[in-house]
Amino acid sequence: MKTVVVIPSYWGRPSNEPFDTADTIYDHPTPLDREGTLARALESFKISNSKDFEIIVLGAATNQIFEKQVERRVREIAAGYEKDLPISVMSHGFCDRLKDAVGSQDEGPASLVSLYGYSNIRNFCMIAAEMHGADVIVLFDDDEVVEDPDYLSKCVEHIGKKNGGKEIKGIAGWYKRPTGGYLCPTTRDWWWMEWCGSEAMNEAFKLYIGRGPRIKRTPFAFGGNMVMHKEIFNRIPFDPKITRGEDIDYLFNAKMFGYDFYLDNELWIRHLPPSGHTPDWMGFRQNVLRFTYARQKLISQVEIDGMFVVKVEDVDPYPGCFMRDDLDRKIFNTSSMLGLHYLLEKDDEGYTESMRNIELAKQLIRDEKDPIGDYLRLKENWEKLMNTLPSLRNHVDLLVE
Repeated sequence: MKTVVVIPSYWGRPSNEPFDTADTIYDHPTPLDREGTLARALESFKISNSKDFEIIVLGAATNQIFEKQVERRVREIAAGYEKDLPISVMSHGFCDRLKDAVGSQDEGPASLVSLYGYSNIRNFCMIAAEMHGADVIVLFDDDEVVEDPDYLSKCVEHIGKKNGGKEIKGIAGWYKRPTGGYLCPTTRDWWWMEWCGSEAMNEAFKLYIGRGPRIKRTPFAFGGNMVMHKEIFNRIPFDPKITRGEDIDYLFNAKMFGYDFYLDNELWIRHLPPSGHTPDWMGFRQNVLRFTYARQKLISQVEIDGMFVVKVEDVDPYPGCFMRDDLDRKIFNTSSMLGLHYLLEKDDEGYTESMRNIELAKQLIRDEKDPIGDYLRLKENWEKLMNTLPSLRNHVDLLVE
């Protein structure tokens, strides 16, 4: 099986420039005047015992005005590893050429060719893998490192094998934290006590990562340590409406079409994210939007030939605990307590944005009347796109730098 590792690398404004509302929001894009983490990630693959793989780096900018700079920067870093690793780069130039080759219409397959937003970039990872003729894709992130020499061998060890009479097409690994272990740090801040997000995740991690057997069906995944057979990534796209938590949403989408993911508790990488400076109200907003949308998708399911209705119990304990009827209460109470915290700190903007999270959840419910129908149309265009790509692998114009 041809295995392709795809590593998206996010780059943004130089560190001396203020944030611009026109920029796409990522957790910690590397400023263009900094070294970043990409070289460290690539360096770590040198220890691999497996030599039967390729690496594709995707250069993603936070704003169109930086696209060419980002592409140059990523190519410079990747060039330093060409002697040791089978590596190539795809960035915005290739993205634009591919969109033109597929067709420039706003609707249809070409609309899915994009390097902006987490879900679109995950989809582009799968596009890149298909353009390279991959049988298996390994999703990796540039703020991670490989410390297990057998990591890539373990990625493909169970793909295609049977578990409980069913062929495994998707594997989820896990993150070892900078200080060791797999549990999320918890907070004792009083305004988070209603939400308890870290506690909910840790409950799931203890069940699936901390216990045997080695391979088991999982309701969650980490986007930077996912392995998929082409049968899945040619059929199931990431949903661009998800701005955060696209990995867990992907498992839900796959499950609707009969594909389960299996967590391998021996498949780990070290996660070394740079420190973030996202305001609490903004971080919570991402949770508000992702789980409100996830619940809308859950409750809008209908029985259709070729699809399975996923129950909330199928994704317990996490993310199921945030997809039930009490989600609205949790959002209201946490937003209110966070708003009160900002008032005590005399932070008017923080208070306003915290309370706005309540309205944004209500607005999303009003706007998303048929997320399943929208996803089915997305999936139809995705399959058309993926069926087109093999004929473009030797397209001369796409290869022009």
